[in-house]
Amino acid sequence: AQEPSVFRHLTVEQNVMAILETVELPRAERQARLEELLAELSIKELYTELASLIELEEPWWPGQGQAPFEVMVSAILVQRTTWENVIQAMDDLRNNEALDPLRLAQLPLEAIEAFVRSSGFYMQKAQRLKSFSLWIMEQFNGNLEAMAQRPWPQLREELLAINGIGPETGDVILNYALDKPVFVVDRYARVLLEEYGLIGL
Repeated sequence: AQEPSVFRHLTVEQNVMAILETVELPRAERQARLEELLAELSIKELYTELASLIELEEPWWPGQGQAPFEVMVSAILVQRTTWENVIQAMDDLRNNEALDPLRLAQLPLEAIEAFVRSSGFYMQKAQRLKSFSLWIMEQFNGNLEAMAQRPWPQLREELLAINGIGPETGDVILNYALDKPVFVVDRYARVLLEEYGLIGL
């Protein structure tokens, strides 16, 4: 029979704190202890408890709190550039009343390219924004609430089928624009997971 876990008596909070404390352990010992600790937690429990330990003074995603479509557009524009470069492009789109799926779907590519030039790779990004906007119009008639009603696993598959929307961008759209329970695995998440030895366990 399998030995009962010595951590089974811990509360979720105690278990998560024990996980955080393993950062001081040697890597091999840390991995062994993490395997046992994580066996007692669901991903949702781990996420919820970690989130309660963090007091953010502002939203995690720089565009969070804006209209959902603005968050979606910024997720595409920030590919391979810095947020500072995205701000100017977002301002140009906003000033030209182009932060709307119908408007972007109707605009000629040359106009979109001019608006997003500051974000770099502007020809690619203009095409991606137009393709994405056309998809929203075709699938949901521009209604983002209807988009949010679609089951997120299905929606994720559909997003990833759009040219220029990869896993990170798609998950940002799902999480920060549509409030879906999706974990965005970006470069920073990979560094954290590698440091704790969680990748490959």
